[in-house]
Order: sequence, then structure tokens, then C-alpha cells
Amino acid sequence: VCFDAAGIFSVDQGRSNLPGAIDVGGDYIAPGIIEMHTDNMEKHFVPRPKVFWPDALAGAIAHDSQMASAGITTVYDSICCGSIYGSKDYRRTIFPLMIAAIEQGNTTGAFRVEHHIHLRCEVPAENIVEDLEPHLGKPIVKLASLMDHTPGQRQWRNIEHLKTYNLGSGEKTLEQFETDVKIRMETGPALFAKNWPIVVEMLKARHIPLATHDDTTEADVDLGVA
Repeated sequence: VCFDAAGIFSVDQGRSNLPGAIDVGGDYIAPGIIEMHTDNMEKHFVPRPKVFWPDALAGAIAHDSQMASAGITTVYDSICCGSIYGSKDYRRTIFPLMIAAIEQGNTTGAFRVEHHIHLRCEVPAENIVEDLEPHLGKPIVKLASLMDHTPGQRQWRNIEHLKTYNLGSGEKTLEQFETDVKIRMETGPALFAKNWPIVVEMLKARHIPLATHDDTTEADVDLGVA
């Protein structure tokens, strides 16, 4: 197998004395997968409701092992920034821990694969700007997507689907669900309108590539393009 900076350029039978040649001993050569958006690491930090794994780096290493075993060689770890009322509030707690664990794993050579960070920005979160700001200058932040999980919008445009998701997981009682939905529908649109231009400008100023998340209508797509 012969390669240079541009990639593999020859796979030949027999031995080779060409520069950059590697004898793979009969193994197969396959391209590595680039994973742009996985929430898998979060499961290692919160393996069960209200249970937080005590060693952040150990959680990241367990995630890294699963990526490698799936043939992934570069992963953009999706880390949620900003929590909205009544919906996975723990994410604000683990957000800086997850970033620090990826930084530590990269620095110490603890990982098998290449890790970058994909910031999933919950735009209607009250705390989104203050939580986002300290991390935007970090070189491992390579991508950001803009989300709105307000009931009635995008992924949760059909509120019955949100009800099935919440009640089916045991995350909430029906009374809690109805209370949370009422508050989020009352506060979400105004927070989204306020935060969207601020967050977009923060990310653009740092030249971080932007994506939108769960676009469901033409208006969602038009907003993303703009």
C-alpha cells in the first residue's frame, strides 16, 4: 500500500520499496468513516436518569472505543449548549465537562480516533449566549448547528409526538408534561427571536461553519439560508 499527503495512490501485490509503503500483512484497507453528528458521548456521561458518571475522561474514552469499533476515524462529537425549561436540564451541567474531556483526551493521546466538537446550540435557551462564549475560541470546535425544540416548532411541530417521547421514556408525568409545554410555548418564540441573530453573529465572527437543525418548513430553510 503506497500513500502520500493526498491519500492512498497504489495497492499492489508483493513487497514494495517505494517511499510511504506499508506492509499490511494481508489485512484489508478500508476508508474511515467521518461522523458529523452523534450524541453518543452524552450516554456515557448520563447513563441513567439523574446518574452522572464521576470520571469525565473515562466516559469520553468509552465513547471513543465505540467510534473506533464502528469504523469511524473522525468524529464531530455533538454537545448540546443551552438547556430549555423542563427538557434535559442536566445538559447544562455536563456541557463544559464534555468539552474538557475531549480536550484532555486529545492532549494526552488517550483516544483511538480524531475528535472535533459539533456545538448543538439550543437557540431559545435563556443561558445560550453565556454558556457558548467561553468555548468559541477553542480549536476543537469545528461546527455548530442551530436548534429550536420549542413545542410546535421543527422536530416537535406535532406535539403528540413530543408527548409520546416524554411519557414513553418515563421522563415526565402527564401533568408535568402539560405544564412544561405551556411554559415553553409561551417563552420559546421570543427567546428564539432574541437569541438567533446574537448566536449567529458569535459563530460567524469565529468562522465556525453553521448548520440548521430539523428544518421542517420552507420558512425554516429560508431562515437557515439567510
